[in-house]
Amino acid sequence: SARHGISFLTSPLQQTREKSGAEKQADVLEYLKERPERKPVSAEEILAAVGVDLIGKDIEVNNMLIANPKVDISKDGLYMYLSKYVAENRKALLNLIERCTSGVSRNELYDTFEGARTDIDDMKKGGEVIAIKHREFSTVLLYPRGATFLTRLSGKVSITNGSRIAKTTHPLYHELKRGEAVKFGDFWARVSCEVSTNTIDKQPARAAVPESVSTDKEINLRNVHAQNFSPDELTLPLQTPFWSKDKRSDRYSGVAYRHGCSQRVRKLWHETSQQVPKDDEQALHKMLFQAGLVTSSQTGLIRPKRFVQLTPEQRDSQRTKKKRRMAVVNNARITNDHLEGTAIGMLMEEARMNPEKFGL
Repeated sequence: SARHGISFLTSPLQQTREKSGAEKQADVLEYLKERPERKPVSAEEILAAVGVDLIGKDIEVNNMLIANPKVDISKDGLYMYLSKYVAENRKALLNLIERCTSGVSRNELYDTFEGARTDIDDMKKGGEVIAIKHREFSTVLLYPRGATFLTRLSGKVSITNGSRIAKTTHPLYHELKRGEAVKFGDFWARVSCEVSTNTIDKQPARAAVPESVSTDKEINLRNVHAQNFSPDELTLPLQTPFWSKDKRSDRYSGVAYRHGCSQRVRKLWHETSQQVPKDDEQALHKMLFQAGLVTSSQTGLIRPKRFVQLTPEQRDSQRTKKKRRMAVVNNARITNDHLEGTAIGMLMEEARMNPEKFGL
């Protein structure tokens, strides 16, 4: 203060803090990542775009980029961002996930190409891939879906472009749960989980749809949802607006599908699965017979012969075991007198005199 003889020329808000080297490197990486088609750029272009002088005062940032495996610097001094996985479009990205049978981190695929995040979210929403959240590392792993199993829902639905409420001819409450995926024509959506009238990006975390396209659990029993979805309702609320890919029509009217069997069948399975014997084949077959699912009360199961592993000595013994030879009696006389003088009789006589010729 002036009273103590101290004056401040600028306030703390007016002072600009110099960014650290790590922060400047992050700015450069973000710029390289957002380049169209990941085209390489020069140091001069980086300086003009983000204000980092890689060949001047910020030479230490240049050294950090040289050691960064996500940056490729050519002999001409051009900088280019390198992603861990290579995919140029949605189709190539889906093929990449299908090859990763042990799963691949979703975050490691976001930077494969521009728009990859949107494509991954669409794949997850429609069930083209399986998304599972890793509990320990709190990351989402993507797995190939393989063959899909879709179930047709009861009745028919109708909805227009931009709408988030589908009209149904039959209540779907017992066939779908909130957050599950549902298909209208070529469009996939999720049943609404919203708990307020705010936009999707302003919904709390408890209102988020699950990673999986189907579930056996309720999202959150304490939630009071903004959109009604009850056993008697002939409407189906959606998390996102419907948009038909068919440019000839702005609405859809027809049947709807879901992944896997309906919730009604799932409930029936869970209620009866404990009654089915799992380790007793005889008891299981008896239960099937009583239910009229098999025609015989006998199992009729023929167990395969148990394979016996032979020792090397036993195998050698079998190889060297001689075949049984038929004894040849010399000067044996043909007792079939009626064959004498016939072609068969002559052949038998020749075989008796020359057994080696016939392998006897």
